[in-house]
This record gives sequence, C-alpha cells and structure tokens, in this order.
Amino acid sequence: MLLLSYLCVLLGLGLSSAIPVQKTDDSMTWTPSTSTSARPTTSGAIQTTSSYQSFSTTGVTYYGSTVVPSTPAPASVGPSCGNCTPSVVWNDVIFLIDASAASTTKNVGDMWSFILSFCESLNVQRSSYTDNLQYVRVGVIAYSDDVKVVAGLGSVSFDDMFDLDIPYLAGGLKGTNLEKAITTASEMFDSSAHRPNSRKVLFVIAPDYNPAGTTAPQKVADTFKANGGILIAFEYTPSVGEPNPGLRTLASPNYFLNNHDNGIDDVLQAQCDANCFCLQNYLAYGNSARGTPVSGCYYPVDLPSSFMIGNRNCLKNYNNGYIASVQTADKQNFLTSITNNSIYIIGLENKNGVLQWSDGSNLGSYHPYRSGPPSSSDMVIVNNGYWDLTNNRNGYWYVCESSPCSANKYCDSV
Repeated sequence: MLLLSYLCVLLGLGLSSAIPVQKTDDSMTWTPSTSTSARPTTSGAIQTTSSYQSFSTTGVTYYGSTVVPSTPAPASVGPSCGNCTPSVVWNDVIFLIDASAASTTKNVGDMWSFILSFCESLNVQRSSYTDNLQYVRVGVIAYSDDVKVVAGLGSVSFDDMFDLDIPYLAGGLKGTNLEKAITTASEMFDSSAHRPNSRKVLFVIAPDYNPAGTTAPQKVADTFKANGGILIAFEYTPSVGEPNPGLRTLASPNYFLNNHDNGIDDVLQAQCDANCFCLQNYLAYGNSARGTPVSGCYYPVDLPSSFMIGNRNCLKNYNNGYIASVQTADKQNFLTSITNNSIYIIGLENKNGVLQWSDGSNLGSYHPYRSGPPSSSDMVIVNNGYWDLTNNRNGYWYVCESSPCSANKYCDSV
C-alpha cells in the first residue's frame, strides 16, 4: 500500500510538471467611463516561446520571449500593470500638430479640440505642480514648412490649454517639416523640463506625410524611439476622405491610430500602455504587442545572499521587489537563463506549515522537488532544473521580482 501511494505521488508530480502553460497579455487595461467615446479597444494578447533574448519593440530594449499574436490565455505568472486610471498617468507628452495646407483652419481646430477632449481625463499640470507626483506634463508644437513652439514642456496646465492659440501655418505643399518638429520635441525632452523617470511620449496628429520628401522624419523618429520614447501617430482624415496610413511607419509598434477606427478611449489606453514599463536594466518576462511587460520585471543579483537578507535587499533596492516566484516550467527556464544557469534561490518558504511565495501567494501545482517540500528552516534553490533544499542561512544567487512602473506604481528612479 505504501509503495502504491508513493507511485501515485510521483505520477502526480510528473503530470503537474508536464502541463503546458500559456501566458496571457495582462498589460494595463482601462475601462472607459460614460463621459468618453465608447470605441472598442484592442488588446495585444500574446503567447511567448521559451527562447529568451533581448529585443526592442518600442525603443526601449525589453527582455523576454519572442512575441507573437495570440488569443487570450490563463492568468499571468507575475505582476502586471493592472487596470489603469488615466488621471494618475505620469507621462511627459508633446503634441505635434500638422497645421499645413494639408489641413485647414477648421481641421486644426478640430484636432486641438480632440486633444483637449482626451486630456480632460488626464491630470495635466505645470512643472511647478507639487500636490502629487502622478501627473502629465505637456508641450505643444505646430508644424508645416517650419515649426512653431506653442507651449514648452510643462509650461501649461489643462486649464491653460484652453487659452492656447494653435496657428494655421498653411504652406507645406511640397511636404511638411515633421523631421524638424520631432527634433524640436526631442530637444525639449533633453531639457530640465522633462522628468527623467517619466516616459517620453510624442503624439503626432496629421492628415498624412510624404515619407519620400526631403525632410522625411523616419530617421529622427527611429532615434527618438531607440532612446526610450513612445511615438503615437494619429492620422486624421475628414469623413469625405479615405484613410492613408502613411504615418504608421513612424509610430511605435501598435501605437498607430486613426479617426475612422479609434476614439478617445483608444488614446487613453495608449497613454496607459506608454506608462507601463520596466526600469532600466530590468528584464521583462514576456511583453505585450505594444512592448508592455505582462508578467513582472526581474533583476538577477549575482552575489550570494541568504533568503531573508536577499528578500530585504529586493525590497529596499529593487523597486519594492522580492525573491522571484516560480509558477511554471517556462518561468523557471527564464530565471535560469538570466542567472547564467547558476544555482539560485527562489522565493518559496514554509510559513507555519503553509507553503507561500515571497509575494504572499500560495504554492501552485508546479513544484519539481528533488526530495520534498521545505521545512521552516529551509530555503529552496533551483539546481539543474530541480528544487533542492538547503539551510535558509546559506548563500546563493537570486533574482528580484517586482511590479512594472505604471499608473498603479510610481517609480521615482529610472
């Protein structure tokens, strides 16, 4: 009878470790209020492979699996950005408005009214604002053959925006100078008006642009994205016209919108997604189609520590983090890859007979023990794919896991 029970346990462990796990896009989502346009939004659900390498999707290098489109799947295995309230987004945003002959005076007014309409849901404040840290700074640039700075970054609040006069510049019959507009905006972001910990967001709204013109902006747009910026391109064509998505090539992946298919809700979702990111040098375990981390941010620590001291170090020095949890074989493979296949601690502990992770969640069905669960004096280490036990005062490498920076989590560092 004992032998039969033992075989059942082994079989159960084998089955639990063999169950395939698919991750969902658990990036920041926002439910629109009744005061905004009720347009459907698209989520970038993803499935990831187990091949981990660095790749760049939105100008910032993220680390995770190759991203491919997927249908929604079970819950993620790490912290996401969660649901977003636009009023606590903390991006720095510069609006680039096409005021050339491709538009009209009326079109320029319509575009500005649209911008004001979605900014009404954001907390737009001047740089001098001190009530709280989660607010949006904006700047405004109009462009045609040349560029006119209407408002410097952080110089206006939402109420001030009503007093701005967006000029109709006409001109631009042979192509607009969007290249100079992006360069001017980049210089604003390089000034002290930009908060280093906030995401740099360019919002370009225009009828179209000629990518073959003498002032083609592709190169400066790519440089902006490569330096960590998010470029949202919104194509505005009047109802009598047909969409011509030439701006799509400028936009960050999946940040191209247009007035025929997208509304205020979609712009606010884009602002939420732009505000969802891992700190520099942290590694994302999986990214959405927009490059947002869907299952947490991870930092490998390659100096040995005990379990308690390692957890304290993660909390204090790694964005309020904790020693990483392992819910699936795929996540364990990810952690093993970023620790260079070393032996490392995972965040499982025995708390009065209950097996819990350092984030407070309970142990799930994945647990490839070599010799059984830990006691209260043990810690668990990953060694050649198996979970071994050792005294919790011994020292090994570990990985700090933390939630992404987002509207739900303000990060005061970069």
